[in-house]
Amino acid sequence: MKVCVKLKPLAILQKIFGWLIVIEAAKSGMEPAAVLLGYTLGILLCELADVWYKLIYKYEQAIEKSAY
Repeated sequence: MKVCVKLKPLAILQKIFGWLIVIEAAKSGMEPAAVLLGYTLGILLCELADVWYKLIYKYEQAIEKSAY
């Protein structure tokens, strides 16, 4: 029995949350250190979404090839 998880919607959702953090940090009007932390956290979430999506996709492809 194979369990499939749709990774693309999860990666898109993580990217949306990352960009929402960046936008909220820009609109917050807080001190510059807090805004910079918000930018960093948001962009990090976006980049990690790309990385884990690519790694898991490659892993799934390798499993499918080895099954044949």
